[in-house]
Amino acid sequence: MLTKSVIQYNLQISQTISEKIDDFVQRIATFTRDRLIAVYAYGAITQEDFDVQSSYLQIMLVFKEVNTDLLEILAPASTRANEDFRLDLKIIGETDLQPSSDVFPIEFTNIKETRFLLYGEDVFKKVSVTFEDLRRACERETKQYLFQLRSYFALHTKRPEELIQKITGEFEQFLLILNAALLLKTGDFASNASLIIEQASEEFNLDEKVLNKIRNIHLGRERVSDMIDILHIYNKYLYLIIKISRIIDRFDIYK
Repeated sequence: MLTKSVIQYNLQISQTISEKIDDFVQRIATFTRDRLIAVYAYGAITQEDFDVQSSYLQIMLVFKEVNTDLLEILAPASTRANEDFRLDLKIIGETDLQPSSDVFPIEFTNIKETRFLLYGEDVFKKVSVTFEDLRRACERETKQYLFQLRSYFALHTKRPEELIQKITGEFEQFLLILNAALLLKTGDFASNASLIIEQASEEFNLDEKVLNKIRNIHLGRERVSDMIDILHIYNKYLYLIIKISRIIDRFDIYK
């Protein structure tokens, strides 16, 4: 039996999508009941501005242990769910939770701060992420993203539509890094994308207009096709990422 329905956590989700999510969880619980510990939804779906058309629905399944037999059992329900909505599925064993926190500190922080339990026992409350691991991950991910964007620009300069697709397609992940940086700086985790942009712009003196522009393009609220405009946005975005990577590098969270 479900702990709660998704629609109880986010009224922006349609009844149809909520029922499909609930059906997915019910199927998983029915076929793996003796092994299943918890089912979580987390991330963008917890935010008021969640858009099922542009954002992935992140779900984590926690089992006593995971093997190929279990994955075969999960496959039909998972495949069907992926056809119903954009599914980002994580499957993990209970004993792997804490040991994975230092490897995926940004994502695990996101789960800790935004998770809601759809089924089972809330075992994730026992998982801890150190600020040291989180800072290093923020710096690594930001700089890696910067290097990727530079290389992508060099290879796609004459295809501006691909440049804009590159930054909009990965924008939600960048916002996740920004939110983790906010947590390190202020101790607070912003509850939606608009607040992440607003608070990060204020705390780190970032170009809020550029971030909102990219988000609006990502959500389909704006369109940009002029090559000069695209290059201008891309250049400002690169500068912004350089700036935040240097700020994170100077974080002193140990004193």
